[in-house]
Amino acid sequence: MNLLKGIVLGSVLISASQIFVQQAFAEEDTASEIRLLKAKLKQLEQRVESQGRKEKEYEAQAKAISKRRRPTRQRHRLSIHVPPARSATRASR
Repeated sequence: MNLLKGIVLGSVLISASQIFVQQAFAEEDTASEIRLLKAKLKQLEQRVESQGRKEKEYEAQAKAISKRRRPTRQRHRLSIHVPPARSATRASR
């Protein structure tokens, strides 16, 4: 009977130790996955910041170009040359 109790107790201890090892690996695996996800998140945040800076630069460039191309309003005096009126006597000749 003692032998049977020893075998049962040994098998329980072995299975319990395997469970603890699996939990430790699972915790380590979860922790490494979290670290990887945090690194990926940091990369994505940097990418978004970079794109935001580029977008602001593009907007500033577009604004500068549109200001350069905008025609200035200058009023020009149109001079129209109107020949002097011919007198009726000259026209009949």
